[in-house]
Amino acid sequence: MANRKDVTKVIFQHYPKKAPMRIFTLLIIGFCCTTTAFTQEFVKQTKVDSISVLFDYGSSIVENKEQLVRKLNTINVGENGRIELFGYTDTIASAASNQQLASHRMLSVTDLVGKSKLKSCAIDSTNRNEAHGNSTLPDAQFRRVDILVYKVEPTFTLGLPVDLKINFEPGTDNLLPSATPILIQLKALLASDPDLIIQLNGHVCCDNDQPLSEKRAERVKSYLTENGITANRMSCRGFSNSQPLVEENSQENMAINRRVEVVFSRK
Repeated sequence: MANRKDVTKVIFQHYPKKAPMRIFTLLIIGFCCTTTAFTQEFVKQTKVDSISVLFDYGSSIVENKEQLVRKLNTINVGENGRIELFGYTDTIASAASNQQLASHRMLSVTDLVGKSKLKSCAIDSTNRNEAHGNSTLPDAQFRRVDILVYKVEPTFTLGLPVDLKINFEPGTDNLLPSATPILIQLKALLASDPDLIIQLNGHVCCDNDQPLSEKRAERVKSYLTENGITANRMSCRGFSNSQPLVEENSQENMAINRRVEVVFSRK
């Protein structure tokens, strides 16, 4: 087992420059801000900071908790923020134990985020454990959790329907696979902004089918409630085939009209 010394130095550097070969308890890495527009451009996400927390061999304990919380408190995400956590391990133990260790490390970091001013941010966690890709970094630098912090800014207009491309299979309330990443983004937005409420408007193509349009709206609501969004923040309406976006003269256009739109408002 590695020699455990009380080393709590903080290093500011640009990734992927390698850190010294000592095992630092906390490694802070600064990145330039980058901006990513979500696929459907209903929200803009800007990465404002990134932190890597290094752990001792086999440990999920953050040695310098106060230092990490102080760093998190310096990050400004405005009204809405989102955090991504990526947990890693070395390759010394079994794959199963390393997966569990990476999860415990992310939980330790999540607990400290909850004690900082970023506690209202939505958090998405990814367990990468032994997945190092083609990296040649030493094992010690994979005993870590990466924290990516984003500022989230809506680009939609309150009170107007937004077509997010949440589409369905013909004649059913089964979501198309292409809707999944959009729903993940919608969930993240709602989680990061508790004052935001939505109306889900269901639509069908071709023939009048009011019940199906309502079921499609309810299907989206169910997905969001199953993923942590409270039901009282969402309402559902069905519009049957009364509001087509495009003329239904092709299979492609019919697919566009089989949709759920979202109307955003505030409490």
